[in-house]
Amino acid sequence: AKGFSSDAMALEDFPRRVAAGEPAAYYDVLMNSTSVGMVPNVEESPVPASGILPDTVVFDAVYNPLETSLLKLAKAKSCQCVGGAEMFVRQAAAQFKFWTGKEPPVDLMRKIVMSRLNPAPKD
Repeated sequence: AKGFSSDAMALEDFPRRVAAGEPAAYYDVLMNSTSVGMVPNVEESPVPASGILPDTVVFDAVYNPLETSLLKLAKAKSCQCVGGAEMFVRQAAAQFKFWTGKEPPVDLMRKIVMSRLNPAPKD
């Protein structure tokens, strides 16, 4: 964070700082890199709705489910949301390029990941 002239905040400090209205509670990007909200605890969110600022970027590293409770709360506040599946795909693409020296088929990789994480309903 310091390399980008920014500040990072521990999850356990977040509710207190938001409630107190401290300057560090104002942010441009909110990132969840915990497993909170992952299957089977899909109703959980690491941040309450009151801690999500409107019109910010919210990233959740969780990719199962594709749309976590955190992302649903953020979407309701007009945030730009990025889910963990995109990170999953881009990590795979970077590894592919590193090990093969070839450009990865990112669109195909994304299509496969999304089809496995969000399978079509069975009749």
